[in-house]
Amino acid sequence: MAYSSFFRFLILFLTVCFPFLSAYASGPLKTSRFLKKAAQPSARFSVSSVREIPSLRLAATVYQHSVVSVGFDYTPPVAPQHLTSLVERAILRQRVFPPVLPALKPLLPDWEQIDAVIFDLDGTLLDSLAAWEHSGTNYLRSQGITPAEWLDEELAKMSLLDGANLVKEMYNLPEEAEEILRRTLAPIYKRYATDLPLKPGVAEMLFHLKSLGIKLCVATASDRVLAETALERLGVLPFFDFIITCDEVGVGKRSSAVYEQALKQLGTAKPHTLVVEDAPYALETALQAGFPTLGVFEPKHGAAAATYLSQTADYYILSFSSILSR
Repeated sequence: MAYSSFFRFLILFLTVCFPFLSAYASGPLKTSRFLKKAAQPSARFSVSSVREIPSLRLAATVYQHSVVSVGFDYTPPVAPQHLTSLVERAILRQRVFPPVLPALKPLLPDWEQIDAVIFDLDGTLLDSLAAWEHSGTNYLRSQGITPAEWLDEELAKMSLLDGANLVKEMYNLPEEAEEILRRTLAPIYKRYATDLPLKPGVAEMLFHLKSLGIKLCVATASDRVLAETALERLGVLPFFDFIITCDEVGVGKRSSAVYEQALKQLGTAKPHTLVVEDAPYALETALQAGFPTLGVFEPKHGAAAATYLSQTADYYILSFSSILSR
């Protein structure tokens, strides 16, 4: 009788508790083991383990609240709010993870050595690359013209006015370059004025850097009105000392002129002025000009661009949340 009662109790216990225990083992428990391993500089992970990182990152939130109550014999090497950064660092060591494939290097500079930061806008601060996709070539299509396959990539590396001039000359358009540019920007402006968001962690990061007394500016290949409209709508325009555009300098970011002019206005020394970019060609320009550089992962550029940035830039991050966890 006693055995029968015991087995009924055991079956009831397993029926009620097993789903919870299973979910827990696949979440916080697995995350705790992963993070313990990730904290070791020489740790290596299998391809299957790396593919699980997104779910482990989500489980980290649960883990940080449960680790004490469960009594793990493991103390995180960083505060609980830094667990995401620890997972990112683990990702950054994985050469089997295509979107990043980084070299081993510091994620961030010593901010005490940085007096100013020159930020790119689109794809770096603002999640806006989708608004620009095929913008120039779509204008040509609206005029009944089939654009060259390589044109989008080439236009992305030019100032807006230079791009409009190129389109006008290539296709012998009757409109002036300024009118071509105005028509191209009209639908894009609506998005800058209404719905394009900051990338994750940007607002908090700007506040943090400003609190350290670091000068901030934007150097963009975009239009000044677009930049000011979006940054003001999003409440971060006051963080910047100024905005400078490639059109105002007269050349795109394949030249270092926009960075050099920004440096002149900032009044800081080049070794202490950080350039932050998501586009490989722009970061390479700044690097060759002697600026310290921080590469920012942008999924739309693809795995090859991420690999290049992570191996070439002085510093490389997956998101601006990494800055806040230093």
